[in-house]
Amino acid sequence: MKEITLVKLGGAAAADADALASLARELTPDNGVPPVLVHGGGATVSSWSRRLGTEPRFENGVRMTTAEEMDVVEMVLAGLVNTQVVRVLCAQQHRAVGLSLSDCCMVTGIPVAAGGTNRTARPGAVRTGLITHLVSAGYTPVVNSVGTMEDGGPCNINADEAALALARALGASRLVFLSDVPGVMIDGVVQNRMGSQDVAQAIADGHISGGMIPKVQSALEATAHGVGNVIIGRYETAGDFTALVAGTAGTSLQSRPHEAGEDI
Repeated sequence: MKEITLVKLGGAAAADADALASLARELTPDNGVPPVLVHGGGATVSSWSRRLGTEPRFENGVRMTTAEEMDVVEMVLAGLVNTQVVRVLCAQQHRAVGLSLSDCCMVTGIPVAAGGTNRTARPGAVRTGLITHLVSAGYTPVVNSVGTMEDGGPCNINADEAALALARALGASRLVFLSDVPGVMIDGVVQNRMGSQDVAQAIADGHISGGMIPKVQSALEATAHGVGNVIIGRYETAGDFTALVAGTAGTSLQSRPHEAGEDI
């Protein structure tokens, strides 16, 4: 379904109910097709883990989810956070439906480490039938990042990676990453548009570094495999999402080079 806009919630839009409500008012159907939302909630998971006596552990910025903490991840993401997001969207007249990556085996998780009890996973097989069925009927899917391993057990999949996998499988017209940053920055300036050559040069020059490198590389890979456009930006106040989609804010990424004045 090429008309689908998939939004990965992050930053203020994920943490603040007022900002989420404002965003929800801007999430209008694209050619009659409702948007699809994907969310994580790592900060909330960490908070509840500590409250319940488990200290989160990270390696290179990746949560190493123990079997014990997986229970917390599932309760917080599939229960608390997902329900809160659905409730806010419904209050803004969306026909929102809360889902997990586990529903209808939507995304099968591949363990990041073989053996042991680590429940952190990367996206494997993706099945989009449930999402396409819902959006075709006018519903707005709100998907949390709790998936299922091949052994049938639960797993914790990075929400950015889940959003990319779903957008790619759906052939979405656009994927919008909402975060705390206004876009890809070079020398303090947001880059409005970037193609693969632009990104490669910026990485080589050290302008793109750290956690932004895998994000932009994954975004470009998604556009090379059917996603029309990937946008990275920030949502703080009313009108921000409209500006991101219009290309007047944030960074639009496509795998091919762009021409001066070209609309992407």
